[in-house]
Amino acid sequence: MAYEAICCQLTNVREHPNADRLKLATVQGYQVIVGLDAKDGDLGIFFPCDGKLSEAHLHNNNLYSKAELNSDTDKTGYFGKKGRVRAQRFRGSKSEGFWQEIECLEWTGAKTWMEDPTGGLKDGDKFTHLNGELICEKYYTPATQKAMGNKQKKKVQKVDYSNFAQHYDTKQLRDHIRDIPAGAIIYISEKIHGTSGRTGYVCTIRKPGWLSRVWNAVAPRDWNISGKKWEYVSGTRRTVLTKGKADGFYQDTSFRQHIHDQIKLAGLHKGETLYYEIVGFTDRGGFIMPPHGIEDKKLKKKFGSEMCYTYGREQNGTKLQFGFHVYRITMTSEDGQTVEYSWPQVVARCSELGFDIVPELMGPLIYDKNGEELVEDCLRLSNGTSILDDSHIMEGVVVRVEHEFMWTALKYKSFWFCELESIRKNDDNYVDPEEIA
Repeated sequence: MAYEAICCQLTNVREHPNADRLKLATVQGYQVIVGLDAKDGDLGIFFPCDGKLSEAHLHNNNLYSKAELNSDTDKTGYFGKKGRVRAQRFRGSKSEGFWQEIECLEWTGAKTWMEDPTGGLKDGDKFTHLNGELICEKYYTPATQKAMGNKQKKKVQKVDYSNFAQHYDTKQLRDHIRDIPAGAIIYISEKIHGTSGRTGYVCTIRKPGWLSRVWNAVAPRDWNISGKKWEYVSGTRRTVLTKGKADGFYQDTSFRQHIHDQIKLAGLHKGETLYYEIVGFTDRGGFIMPPHGIEDKKLKKKFGSEMCYTYGREQNGTKLQFGFHVYRITMTSEDGQTVEYSWPQVVARCSELGFDIVPELMGPLIYDKNGEELVEDCLRLSNGTSILDDSHIMEGVVVRVEHEFMWTALKYKSFWFCELESIRKNDDNYVDPEEIA
């Protein structure tokens, strides 16, 4: 998943209800904690949650909590050695990222548009590096990094699966809300905390062996062996399931094979690919997505010591194994041309097949460029329990945008979920299932 810092302005700067030396502000639709001298319109840099600041940026801005790590050893900040940007609370008020004044980048030699009208930083610019210096990057636990490294050691595939496309990375709504064109049709659905899956009836191409290559070299062109074959293929977000096995985090991946068989039995049109989230339990009874430990007193009182994402797959103490919810369907021709189904087409097709879709919460709406209202709708819709199961919180929502100039999906994660995920990543041994899927 991409991670970038954003050059942007503060809005709605206001008093902190429980701290005399801090203020609250809004930036890109996120709530942040700022200093007393902050005011509306201040230009600065916003670092969203789930990232980490570079050692050089932490050092040059005296952000480390240990003074000896800073350029000015008489100053301290509140960042640990990892430099993580987390969803957390300060004196009871949520912080959904980290914001600094634009001067924090002086150490890189970067300039603002006021200093350099042609190449300087301006409101809306996004970056990870400036003048060759790393500023920030996405944070992964050591265990996740190790697992991702192991996944990169792949055998050479003998089959071309290019017509079986991976799902694009879903970007953050609040980082891209300015890009949504007026008049776009908007649908808002629940973002399900499952593991990604995809199954398609696609045209694959087998790489010819030496006998086929010899034949193709001497035979008439009309007699050449193409190696093309229409077949059902399934996979995780990035890898392909072959011969009942997948390169995945789970020791027991048989639930993927079961879903593959179920979709094949229902029957797809040639070229169709279904993208879905898998929830519930493995065949051995383990959680497909691991629970989050809960520290917040209010959450613990309501949900217990762990947040278990069952999505209705556990009833009266009985585990009903797994289920899947479709959120996207595409049609890819033999020569690789892909057409995206509209949301009404996805709903209609899943109804024909007998498959569940992700719960629709709102829509269709005609977008009028009122980004603040759209963010408020997402905040309201995601601030509670899952539509499918009130025993756990909602991960967030997905805003589907359909327009001739923009056809995509953007995510909005609830603060509760982000806070729990941040706590989970305090454990260096935690492996993020989605990052290695």
